[in-house]
Amino acid sequence: MTAAHVIIVLAVGACIGYVTNFIAVKMLFRPYRPVMIGKFRIPLTPGVIPKNKERIAKACGKAIEGSLLTADDIMGAFDVDSLAEKAAGSISLDMRIDTLVTDESLDRIEEEITEKLAAGVKELDLRSFIIDRGGKAIMDKISGSMLAMFVTPSMIESFADPICTSLYDYLDNEGKVRIQELVTDEVEAIAKKTVAEELTSFKIDYRALMFRAVKDFAENGAESLMPQIDVSGIVESRINSMDIREFEQLVLSVMKRELQAVINLGALIGLVIGLINLAVL
Repeated sequence: MTAAHVIIVLAVGACIGYVTNFIAVKMLFRPYRPVMIGKFRIPLTPGVIPKNKERIAKACGKAIEGSLLTADDIMGAFDVDSLAEKAAGSISLDMRIDTLVTDESLDRIEEEITEKLAAGVKELDLRSFIIDRGGKAIMDKISGSMLAMFVTPSMIESFADPICTSLYDYLDNEGKVRIQELVTDEVEAIAKKTVAEELTSFKIDYRALMFRAVKDFAENGAESLMPQIDVSGIVESRINSMDIREFEQLVLSVMKRELQAVINLGALIGLVIGLINLAVL
């Protein structure tokens, strides 16, 4: 057996292995649509992923909803100190109120402070916090997993609007009640200290109240809103709405190196088979 013959056998084996795996990888996506001959659909068309796109979308949605986008992840979007600082900056931090201590005056003070705190929270750009910080927390969590190919920045942005809507709805309902409870405790504590005086001076520490209000809003709001948000449906809809070519590029952007390794492995296996054939002959 000549050296040329050995080289040809090894080269043919490597080429066959490479081309076989190359075709197999391409057939994950190609063809994009069924190929028909009359009413007969040619087997293995469309590709594996286009054919199962809806099932993949549903499975991804359930996986993300069940383990990746939880109340804790939403909480990761909230840097309470930063949020409170930003909200507190929109109101007077030290407001002195002089009034006669009566039930009516205390109610008025509580209502006024509650409105100020609620307004301060409403002025927060929660969407940016959720996208920037919550998005980073989610991406860090799924880094290295197969789901990373499906959770894109644009998908995280699609979560932001329903989350913000739900948080603001919570603020208008239970959240505002919770803030008023905090304010009532604070005002009553101050009133008790000066109850013997005919004229009472309230020096409200808005910053401390705002920190407490934002923390309560973030923690309780995140817990209450999660059952209201169809995370699975959002993910499923986002994947299904993708054009199959866009979907292919998304997968390849994450797995291109791994898929190329599979193709190269085919060449190596073909080469080994060629060596075995030479050893047998």
